[in-house]
Amino acid sequence: MASNASYVLRYDEASGRGPLDVVGAVRLSNGVTVVASAQSTRLEFYAATGALVRTIGRRGKGPGEFGALAALWRTGDDSLITFEGGLTRNFALFDSSGKFARTWTSMGGDSSTRYLIPLAALPDGRVAARTMNVISPLPVAQTTRPLTSILLFSRDWSDPQHLFRLPDTYRFQGPGDLQSEVPFTPEPLAAFSRSAGFFAQSDSSVVHVRRFGDRSLAMIRWSEDRRAVTSQDVERELARRVNEANTLYSNAPALRRRFVDGALRPMFRQMSLPTSLPLLGRLLVDSEGLLWVLSYVTPAERFVASRTARIFDASGNMVDRIELRAGFEPTQIGPDFVLGIRTDADGVTSVESYVLTRGSTTSSP
Repeated sequence: MASNASYVLRYDEASGRGPLDVVGAVRLSNGVTVVASAQSTRLEFYAATGALVRTIGRRGKGPGEFGALAALWRTGDDSLITFEGGLTRNFALFDSSGKFARTWTSMGGDSSTRYLIPLAALPDGRVAARTMNVISPLPVAQTTRPLTSILLFSRDWSDPQHLFRLPDTYRFQGPGDLQSEVPFTPEPLAAFSRSAGFFAQSDSSVVHVRRFGDRSLAMIRWSEDRRAVTSQDVERELARRVNEANTLYSNAPALRRRFVDGALRPMFRQMSLPTSLPLLGRLLVDSEGLLWVLSYVTPAERFVASRTARIFDASGNMVDRIELRAGFEPTQIGPDFVLGIRTDADGVTSVESYVLTRGSTTSSP
């Protein structure tokens, strides 16, 4: 993977052009890059030269309009699937030119206390999602870690197939009814190829492989040293969350003080933290069927620390190790490129593409 980006899309303050608050980026077969711009609430189509070709969508509730863009995926026929977070939780389907086709909602799940979090759109248009557990009222200072189910839905969002079950993230009920994920908590991870799903817990160096239609499991294993959680890690994470709260409640000083001093800081003193950091940050599958396992980076260091991608073939052999630039999150790995979103230390996002040179070892699981 080249050390310098060959293609960059970023917002230009002077002209007011370019993507803002990028939440998704994909490249179509014709070389056009489609960007989901959350702040502009639209899809932006860019030519290989970086020129803006057209925009699709706007803020609203009508066909082809968005409430809060949260994710973008590309299917095998270059159709586009978007997802709106928040309370709407709508999917929308567009063709490769951006023409609106239909919309559907992801509410549902195993019970009335769960709703679905989309994970990926498969090449054939099916959508994988997992159930998220919402904490019921609990005694103060109690930690829970329920299970999450990973489901695969057909193109018409029906007939869900249960694929795997993993422990969900640890969640904490703290002072002032504050609910939060425990810092450095292990979390469930998943990625998908055309014919298989890959599942792991972020605190383990084991990935489970399940072929669709086959109940048997294979495993990919490797050896990796764990790093202990330090007091500096905890202080940085608390500072990060305090900064987020200060920004969120910037117009309500009394509420900010009550939240930070009355809930957030006491919660950090009371909760039991993991003794070691997770090993895995994310799973991805590239266009050739190789599994990319990205190393974990703490939230406070996400935009300043580089991360490693271990790459495995279908037999579970590690065929390469690649260093990813700090703040860079891959969204699509093609035959000769790695496309993704880079976020700098100030929270400013840009879309970058890097040239990828492959050797002779490619294998589709």
